[in-house]
Amino acid sequence: MNNQSGGKPGLNIRNIIMYCSNTFDSIEEGLIGINKNNINLFRGSRNPIYAKLKNKKTNIVYTIINVHHKSKRGDDNIWGSNRPLENITDSIRINQNKIIKKWINKNTNNKNIIIGGDFNDFEYSKSMEIFDNNKEDRFMKNLVYSLNPNERYTKFFKGVYNCL
Repeated sequence: MNNQSGGKPGLNIRNIIMYCSNTFDSIEEGLIGINKNNINLFRGSRNPIYAKLKNKKTNIVYTIINVHHKSKRGDDNIWGSNRPLENITDSIRINQNKIIKKWINKNTNNKNIIIGGDFNDFEYSKSMEIFDNNKEDRFMKNLVYSLNPNERYTKFFKGVYNCL
């Protein structure tokens, strides 16, 4: 369906979850937390999806979540002249992650959860702290923190070094 589920008009990029059917059975899949009350939070981004996959050998069920959150389009450039920076999209990504966290608490046993994709934010941002504040009371563990900084994959975006 053209121009549905966010992204640049006409490009129709979608989230998917690929898995090896020799190793896993898909036992459930769908969209996360999108309803009439929050659908506007996901406009201009891709709908978060999930799959519950059962390992055929161990019978362990994994919940895999794929996101592609709101871009920073419209935010001030970190090297621009505006101070303080106005990042109008931060609140959208914060609320997108709150919806996912609420869905996790309601629909899983909070074990064996893997979230990946494009969060369109830094690992130390307020939106990412919803999952991992890198303290004792963390909800989940961001694996970026388990590696030494010089061992992390990195990228440069608009002159800013950030870890992946």
